[in-house]
Amino acid sequence: MPVVTSSNIRILITDFVWPSTAPERSVLAAGLGDGVAVVEAPDRAEATLARLASDCDGIMTCFAQVTPAVVQAARRCRVISRYGVGVDNIAVDTATALGIPVTYVPDYCVDEVSDHTMALLLAWNRQVGFYDRIAKAGRWQRFGGGVSQRRAGTRRSPLERGNVHVKNTLVYWIVHAQIYHPPPSAVHILKLDFVPKIAR
Repeated sequence: MPVVTSSNIRILITDFVWPSTAPERSVLAAGLGDGVAVVEAPDRAEATLARLASDCDGIMTCFAQVTPAVVQAARRCRVISRYGVGVDNIAVDTATALGIPVTYVPDYCVDEVSDHTMALLLAWNRQVGFYDRIAKAGRWQRFGGGVSQRRAGTRRSPLERGNVHVKNTLVYWIVHAQIYHPPPSAVHILKLDFVPKIAR
């Protein structure tokens, strides 16, 4: 294996959905030296990624499929890193067999997803969507969507688990609601047919 220095390190970025890779380039340069080269794949095709990965020391991926063929082609690769939570798009078994560690970001967007979940729950409870629609249609009805419930003192049974659930539990506690944690034996799959149309 060739000696790796900052002047010959190459990092492949398979895809990204933000304006530029300037933040990545800055962080990589700070950690690995100014000589690190960042390669941006022009598309997500397997053949393209396999070709570009062949001489790269690391792979950073967002949504592109890092298939077994891509991993096997990355003969110099020392790490494959996923932008975000989950590694379903990476051939982890192949990487493991080749001794290449695969990393991810377990707390990616926890705050954003939690905030959005709480916003939807409160909007549903206060029937914001319903009243917004009828107000814009010029037919205001004070109780047209039913009577909203106060959240203080109510119990909420979370459907989610993990980091977002922890954040939502904290937020819900702050607004004076109780969190009901059913025992594992009581957890079952719910059909959401009962959800009012107003929430959809």
